[in-house]
Amino acid sequence: MNRYILHGIARDAIDGKRVVFTLTGHDVIQTLDAVAAIEPSEVARVRRTNGDAAVFFRSGGSVRFALSEMSLRGRSADVVCLSGHPRAGDDRLVASARAVVAASPCGEVIR
Repeated sequence: MNRYILHGIARDAIDGKRVVFTLTGHDVIQTLDAVAAIEPSEVARVRRTNGDAAVFFRSGGSVRFALSEMSLRGRSADVVCLSGHPRAGDDRLVASARAVVAASPCGEVIR
């Protein structure tokens, strides 16, 4: 995983933003641990539940992990990072990501 992306999404979450990171299944735990290790003093809780992994920060921000387009449904976030997903350029995945950030005043989709 690109360390600049990891630091960027961790910084957004530390600043209070809600981030959704799309990945394939085998990358989730490694990326979750990497995000939590960036600023360990800011981490409030790490959830490793299969299909609902997340890092929660003291600021109220979070990084949640989504495995597919289907797992984006019903979510709301300020930032969606598609960078780690093999289908990052797929129009349906991008449309789903835009729906996730639609209600955010600072919504951003990172490809």
